Amino acid sequence: MTEVNNKTSYKPKINWKAGVIIFDLVKPIYGSFFGIWDKWLNLAEKNNLKLVVNTPFGTSTYQSAKEYLENTERLERYYKNPNEPMIFYARHFAPDIAKREKRKRLEKKEQKIIEDFSIPLEIMLKLKKIWEEKYGKEKYHKTGDRKNI
Repeated sequence: MTEVNNKTSYKPKINWKAGVIIFDLVKPIYGSFFGIWDKWLNLAEKNNLKLVVNTPFGTSTYQSAKEYLENTERLERYYKNPNEPMIFYARHFAPDIAKREKRKRLEKKEQKIIEDFSIPLEIMLKLKKIWEEKYGKEKYHKTGDRKNI
């Protein structure tokens, strides 16, 4: 969970090398409904940045700003300039967070299955010995051509 600080920065963290823009959203509009300022979404779209959104409910990731903008609601709020509204694109993050957590659980389970079915070292050494007996110790010439196969 993200803690609310008195010195909360509303600017996202941008990692240009990784191509990621990270939003730490603290206050929902209601429920799990958060909004992101269109200025940051335009920047992400212009520079092909991925979006990572951290909320008190969890983390949600998007491959592009276009993906984030699907199923969003456009909100206009008047803050600094009463004649010019700030435009936010808001959405419910709970379904996206649940999808991400489910995907991560499945990936972890797949990784565990792969690790469980890896060949033990003893068997690998026996296979290597059989290979060397059948095909010889030198498998390749210096030029890279196959030998004895």
